[in-house]
Amino acid sequence: MRLFLICMGIFALLLIVLSAIWKTQRKQRFRARLTIILTLFVAIPAMPLIFITTILVTSSADILLPVSIGEALNMSHDCIRRQLIHQGESFMTGYPDAREWNAALLSRCEIREARVYRIRHDHTALLIRQTADHAENLGSWQPASDEIRQRFDFGTSSQLRTVEDKNWFILYRAQKDSALALAGYPVGHDLVQALDKIETAMHMVNTLSLFRDSIVQRNVIWISAILAVFGLLVVAWMISQRLSREMTGPMQALVTGMERVADGDLSFQVETRAKDEFGYLIGRFNRMTADLKEASDRLLLAERLAAWQAVARQISHEIKNSLTPVALSIHRMRKQVERGSSSEIPESLEIIEEEMAMLKNMATEFSEFARMPEPSKSQVRINELAESAVHLFKNGHPGIRIHLNLDRALPDIEADRDQLKRVFNNLLKNAAEAMDGQGEIRVESRCSEDGKSVHLTVRDNGKGMPPEILKRIFQPSFTTKERGSGLGLAMVQKIVESHHGTIFVESAPGKGTTMTIRLSVGKSGLKNEDGSAGSAGS
Repeated sequence: MRLFLICMGIFALLLIVLSAIWKTQRKQRFRARLTIILTLFVAIPAMPLIFITTILVTSSADILLPVSIGEALNMSHDCIRRQLIHQGESFMTGYPDAREWNAALLSRCEIREARVYRIRHDHTALLIRQTADHAENLGSWQPASDEIRQRFDFGTSSQLRTVEDKNWFILYRAQKDSALALAGYPVGHDLVQALDKIETAMHMVNTLSLFRDSIVQRNVIWISAILAVFGLLVVAWMISQRLSREMTGPMQALVTGMERVADGDLSFQVETRAKDEFGYLIGRFNRMTADLKEASDRLLLAERLAAWQAVARQISHEIKNSLTPVALSIHRMRKQVERGSSSEIPESLEIIEEEMAMLKNMATEFSEFARMPEPSKSQVRINELAESAVHLFKNGHPGIRIHLNLDRALPDIEADRDQLKRVFNNLLKNAAEAMDGQGEIRVESRCSEDGKSVHLTVRDNGKGMPPEILKRIFQPSFTTKERGSGLGLAMVQKIVESHHGTIFVESAPGKGTTMTIRLSVGKSGLKNEDGSAGSAGS
């Protein structure tokens, strides 16, 4: 049950991590998928392996180290020591009076040497020493005074020690009157080796038991396994992130390049160090964009030539239309002079003046359109510019009502004031002509929701335009007016585009026309028209 809960916890954590990776990389789904796949590829086989190893370690600790082994070793050790102690204790218990000890008694009891020490505060003294007949003894060996005092405090104790390359078992026993008796007898070498091996085995068993108690029973091995899984997940995630970044980096660069090209930047080149298939693909993409730019430049040049040819034909046609009544008027004036009459001369002169004024106006518009300078930008308040244009427009169009709805919190923009004024004048003029000098015009300004652009709208309630005309209104040679040049809206579009803005037109027959201009806010810290800080655009 515990193993099942641990596995479920690890699995839930893995799902949480993978879900976080998926949510944080919404714009890089392929990279997120690749990261998740590589992480699972490492984690799925490794997690069961770690848990199986942990189970084997815990199970083998109980199998290889049963409690009975330690008990058996302890019993064997105790049994041997009891046998050794029994020989000395029988002698001490049977003959407690040291004055009865003699060589024959020690030989019969298999005791090689017996001693009695008197313990004083400052020193110890040997009172009695008795050895068996013709037997090896402890010789000159002498226990230290501190050891004698310690043995006396223990009551009965023993030790196995080597004296002159012989293994001796010595039994100590405290007696009355601060006396300590000891009995020594030799021990076989095989028995000593057996005791050493048993003690070594007991030490190993105690160490392994400590390992089992502290690691297995206290779940240290499971905690280590869980930490190992966590570490493995972190390492797998880092490696998968690096691999996915290396694999998707060129792809992301290619996507960025495609977006830039889609926005019209055909000069953009994708930089990459990849030498594989991605590098080849990016190289072909760069070659394609270079070819597209070259083709676009040629097409643009051809379009410009075609546009100027169309404008030239339109201007030539309009000039011919104006010269015809001029020539007729001059011819009529010549006839009047030959006949000596001057009644029709003023009318002819008026016609000539009107046609010449029309030609002059057409030449002015054409010159302005052809020689449109680069905008000289400064801080411009759109509302102030719109109000000025509307005020001048009202004086010449008494039959048109104009309603202003301006956002007073509108930020300033960086623009050419004179060019934008020309744009407003053209939009108001087109709106008035669409209503034949009678109707309503609404001029509105507002800031976008993100604060990065301002919008100016001119809406009229005129006759509107059908779709086939709407899609051609910005062509330089196109006009629906009888004596128009077709350059007004083309000039408006050119000015707006030179300010990196856009113009939108909505119109339908009988529903009027709405023209909206969108311009970016300047990057510098600008002030709103009410004096507060404006939004900084990009």
